[in-house]
This record gives sequence, C-alpha cells and structure tokens, in this order.
Amino acid sequence: LGSSLDTSLIIHSPTAKFIVIWQFVLSLFCFEHSSIKTPWPGANFTMDPHGHVIPVTSFTVAQARSAFSLWAVLASPLMIGGDVRSMEQQFVDVWLNPHLIAVSQDELGLQGTRVRGGVNDCQVWRRQLVAGALLFVALNNGRGQCLGGSDPGSQGWEGPNPLAYTDQDCPNVGCLVGDLATCQASCWEQAGCNALNVGDGGCCMRACASDKVGNPTGTVKDNVSYRLRDAVRQANITVTWSELGLSPNATMLARDLHTGNDLGAHTGTITVGVLATDSAAVRLVPK
Repeated sequence: LGSSLDTSLIIHSPTAKFIVIWQFVLSLFCFEHSSIKTPWPGANFTMDPHGHVIPVTSFTVAQARSAFSLWAVLASPLMIGGDVRSMEQQFVDVWLNPHLIAVSQDELGLQGTRVRGGVNDCQVWRRQLVAGALLFVALNNGRGQCLGGSDPGSQGWEGPNPLAYTDQDCPNVGCLVGDLATCQASCWEQAGCNALNVGDGGCCMRACASDKVGNPTGTVKDNVSYRLRDAVRQANITVTWSELGLSPNATMLARDLHTGNDLGAHTGTITVGVLATDSAAVRLVPK
C-alpha cells in the first residue's frame, strides 16, 4: 500500500459550522507547499491534502470541479462524508464523475506535480498514468495574470443594477472602503469574486454561482451592483508537450474528463479555454 493511508476527505455539508471556501483550495494548491511541489518517490506513496469541507452556500460547481480535478492529480484515496441522500445533483455529478475517479485511482499510483504557475498565474498540473498516458489539469485560479489578459478596471464590467446580491445567492468574500475603480480592481484580484455590491464609500465583493451572477434579487439601501462579463474572465491556456515531459513531435489523443468528450489528436501543444476558478482536466494517450 505504500507509506501512507492518508485520505482526501470531501465533506459535503450545507450546514457546516466552519466555512471552507475557494480560498482554502488556493491556499493548498497555489502556494509553495513542499509536499505538493516534490512527489513521494514511488508508486502508491500518497500525500494528504487535508480534509475538504464544502458548504454548498459558499462553493460553486466550477470550484468543486476544480478541487476534485486537483485531488485526482495527487493520487490520494478519496472519501465523501455527508448525507448523500440530500446532496444536490449538480455536486453529485462532480463527485461521481467516472472519468476523474478512474484517473484518480490509476494503477500506476504516481502523485502528480505542478509544472507551471503560482499564486497569480494560470497553473498546469501533470500526472503520469499507465501505458504512457498523462493527465493534465489547467487551472484558472481567478487571480492576477490568469484572467484572459483584460484590464481589471471598468472594461468588462456590467452595471450599475439597482438590485443587489444576497448572501444566500452570492457569498460575501470581503468588503473594503474605496471608489468604484478600487473595488473593481480588488474584485479582479480576489479569488472567486465576480460581482460587487457598491454603496457610499465602499463595496462588498461577491462570489456568485454562474446561474446567480446575472440576476441579483436583493435590495440594500443606497446599494447598486456590478458584475463581470464571463467572457472576460476566461483564460485560454496553452499547454506544451515540453512541460508535460513529452516529445514535441508526439501525437496524443485528448479527452475532456469533465464531459467525457474526445478532443481529437494534438501534436506539440493543446489549448483549453477555462473560466475563472474553473479548470480543464484532460487525459492524453499516445496515438
């Protein structure tokens, strides 16, 4: 079994007593943890990326999809804690994705590593699979330079809307004092933020699910709301064969593990479009 029986525990709870939101995932995968930078030597030696509590009020499906994809890279055992009878179907679909589970449990048992990026960049993770196959995960962490290259100022924003975002629909990820431009720039750098409630002298940043960001429903005295256009938050991430450890002339067949769709044959590079806080998980096999 190797040296460790540590388990990645995904606890799905709508009433968790402590809130672990997208920033927890970023703190684990974006920063320089040596246990993630350097893989354990040998098959089935796994590391422990900690328990993962997911209150559904503060985690979007895209963020859940990214977290599960990154967990699959690390090769740790998987468990789900919670009442599976009450889980929303959209989250069930993430946790029971057969394509990601298959690569997570790949019999080669090697831990993957990050080969590109950090706190403020798009990230690429690589894991070797059996029979010369590879898994790569491209993460748009919603920060800094991994935002499609657009200006973080007023360009890309829609508003003002006279209605405001509610805590139920769009969790609050921080408030600050400042003018509109300051608020927009701060949201751009805040992981998960895609909307603002703006009042006299300041704002509160919001992390809305995709089906909520376009439809604020609340009323807050003297507040209006703004939202980012989704297209602006997309990063087109080109992954090269050299960073994956492949020959530049190798032709690989690609499959999107989130959807199960075949992406065709690629030689040298592959480009994936990824919205903020979402990811692409792609399995490559030699043609």
